[in-house]
Formats: sequence, structure tokens, C-alpha cells
Amino acid sequence: MKRIGLVLGFVTLIAVSAFSSTAVGVYGNYIGGGSQYAEGLGLTLKFNNFPVIGAEWYLGQTASFNVSVDWWAINAHLGGSLDYYLGVGAFAGIGNQGFDIGGRIPIGLQIFPVERFEIFGEIAPLVYFLPTLSLGFNLRVGIRVHF
Repeated sequence: MKRIGLVLGFVTLIAVSAFSSTAVGVYGNYIGGGSQYAEGLGLTLKFNNFPVIGAEWYLGQTASFNVSVDWWAINAHLGGSLDYYLGVGAFAGIGNQGFDIGGRIPIGLQIFPVERFEIFGEIAPLVYFLPTLSLGFNLRVGIRVHF
């Protein structure tokens, strides 16, 4: 019984610390991505610097759904209301043209025009592991609201 209480207390502590710096938002994926598509709309959820989750979909001729999970190794202040980040992550996608999985290196700029409101732009080189080993990149632009 003590172990269950200890585990629940530990999980609660991790959840509280993770949610203490939460942000949610939307973004557009303008170039590249997963499942061999070029554009899409996504939702983003950020807990501190890990995980930074993206879930995007494209409902055009080549419909697809993709998720990405990133860890921001660097998230630093440049000056004024401008920050930058550099991270590593993974993505997976499924669509009309099959399934893909790979790694990504997000490099981004964040502008905070007002407190708790972020506008971001990100370019991420991609390495596709499935269906074949290949390279690509994507470009995301979006907004997040921080809690």
C-alpha cells in the first residue's frame, strides 16, 4: 500500500511540474512533413522543453495524419521578445501513400509580442527511416498560448 502511495505521489509531482509550463496552439506545415505530403494543419502541445508534441493532418488528394514528438535541447533568449530553440525528435505518419517514420531536428524562432502569447517559425531537417532511407525538411509557422 505504501508503494502505491509513493508511486502515485511521484507521478503527481511529475505531472504538476510538467504542466507548470504548458502551451497549446496551432500551426501550418508548409513544406514537407510525413506521409509524402507538402502541407497540413496541426495542433501543438508543449510541456516545458519535453515533450513538444505536434499532431497534423492534410485532407487533400493525398490525405494523411502525422505526429511528432520533440525534445528542445536548447531554448534560449536572444533579446527583446525573441527566443530560439534547437532540438531532436521523431515523427510518424500514415496516409494514402503509406506509412513513414523518421527523425527530425527542429530549429526555431519564437516571438512573444505580449506575455504568454507566442508566434513561432521552425525549420526541421528530416531523416526518413521508413518506407526508405531518405532526407527532407519541413517548415512550420504557428502560434501558442502559454499557461
